[in-house]
Amino acid sequence: MPPLAATIVKAPLRRSPRHTGDGKARTAKASTQIRSVIAVLAALPLALTACSPADSLPLDGAGADGARVIRTSLGNPDGPLYPSDSGSVEQIVLVKQIFAGLTRHAPDGGTVLDDAESIEPNDDFTRWDITIRDGRRFADGSPVTADSYIRAWNDAAYGPNLRLQRNYLEPIVGFDAMDGDEPTSELSGLTRTGDLTFTVELTDPMSTFADVLASVAFKPLPDAAFDDPEGFGMRPIGNGPYRLADAPDAWRQGRDINLVPNEEYRGDLVPDNAGLTFVFHRSADAAYADLRSGAIDILPGVPSTVPVAEHFPDTRSSGPGFGMRSLVIPVDQAGFTGEEGRLRRRALSLAIDRPLIVDRLYDGLAVPASGPAPQATRDSGAPIPGAEVLGHDPERARELWREADEIAEWEGPFPIHFPGTGDDRAWIEAVVAQIESTLGIDAIAKPLPTSAAFGELSRSGKYVGAARGSLEPTLPLASQHLLPAFGTDGPLNRSGYSNAEVDALLAEAGRADDPRELHRRISGIILRDLPVIPLWTVDESVAWSAELYGVIVGWDGFPEYAKLR
Repeated sequence: MPPLAATIVKAPLRRSPRHTGDGKARTAKASTQIRSVIAVLAALPLALTACSPADSLPLDGAGADGARVIRTSLGNPDGPLYPSDSGSVEQIVLVKQIFAGLTRHAPDGGTVLDDAESIEPNDDFTRWDITIRDGRRFADGSPVTADSYIRAWNDAAYGPNLRLQRNYLEPIVGFDAMDGDEPTSELSGLTRTGDLTFTVELTDPMSTFADVLASVAFKPLPDAAFDDPEGFGMRPIGNGPYRLADAPDAWRQGRDINLVPNEEYRGDLVPDNAGLTFVFHRSADAAYADLRSGAIDILPGVPSTVPVAEHFPDTRSSGPGFGMRSLVIPVDQAGFTGEEGRLRRRALSLAIDRPLIVDRLYDGLAVPASGPAPQATRDSGAPIPGAEVLGHDPERARELWREADEIAEWEGPFPIHFPGTGDDRAWIEAVVAQIESTLGIDAIAKPLPTSAAFGELSRSGKYVGAARGSLEPTLPLASQHLLPAFGTDGPLNRSGYSNAEVDALLAEAGRADDPRELHRRISGIILRDLPVIPLWTVDESVAWSAELYGVIVGWDGFPEYAKLR
């Protein structure tokens, strides 16, 4: 087996083009984030290509003179910036600026060797020999070594630590022993062979393990992290392009965070700017107002309700989104269990006019759901059996609700919980109005004061009614929706759904060369049970100032921050 030592490992991603103001297509940026990608990546071939950096969008005028701090917008992170314990999109975006890994995903979707000098698999892809580049250092000057990775991975996998990203380590031999009454503290599949070398033994073949290593779960940690993990998460010391600024108020909770170039960084993403300020806006509309006023330079996630083409005709990017909006109803909620629950879930789904909401609120820049995973995913297996439940049929919805009332009469309101700090209010209120008018029940839009409060409620599953579901995968793969949201132990399973047949099929899909038919079957079962009611995917949109240069936007909607100037 030849060594994996080329500059880029190309994952065969089928990408949707991004359309910018000048009509040029943009390429994709991909990164793994949750265990679900492992299942599909294991079935994809691994090929090597030469590195070819994506072009930035050409803008009129000369480039900016001198490096400057770039100001951008981000939602408030839910918690500390501890790589393997980062669960929110906001945490992951920041972690990826502060920490490098063995690999990372380039804007075109290829997997670049980052800290790794080489990653060499054996003949059946169950053992991987890893060599780290000499001279890599953390921001405190300490070296990045094999121990930096091994110790961090053991910390991530150790069950009692409850790291949010720990399931990423599951393919490594010894993971199961890290749980239970007497868990071990080290993965037996990791073997240090030198200061800069170690081997990884996997329980099953995985030809694309190098792709998976781009996840935040696999970032290295310096010794300082283990002395005080909680404190470290608030003042992280990484090995990436940026570090937290020295000022005591560099991270003002709920307001902003200031990053500066990491002087110890020796990778190929040395910043072209003097630093980044991420402003934590309470709403997308407030962020957009700051972009128009010049208070920030670039805005990922432009609100769907604004005339961005009019305001930023030459400095914008948009393309099909892969994030699914949905309604999550816990499977054990009163009124939504057994046959009664099946009837009510179908009735609610049929009461919602998805095309109308997409047309009116998103100006057509969204796609009604045709299954639990977006149509754009290359391996969804569409068309999905039972997808008619995602249509609009008010008469049938009322009939199903009446049948459910014959089992047990409905009592009380039906609230839909959502974070009041985002841009969900308009569509939530539209859904509430449609449910009320169709089913004749008291539906209520119920905002939570902060994203953290909503996250806590959503994770608990202890609420009446539904909660807004929003799953934002980092690869255009159906497995990124199916496994984490519907697997019994899925890290993003907010409904409490557990189906042995679904679990078995998900496991089988993880070993399949082509999982599309299996994903089709899985999706059909999910649409039958409807623990989550899929609604639509929203196009991703980014806009930026005419004074900003070096903009490269990937399919995930985020720029390559180090290249902004």
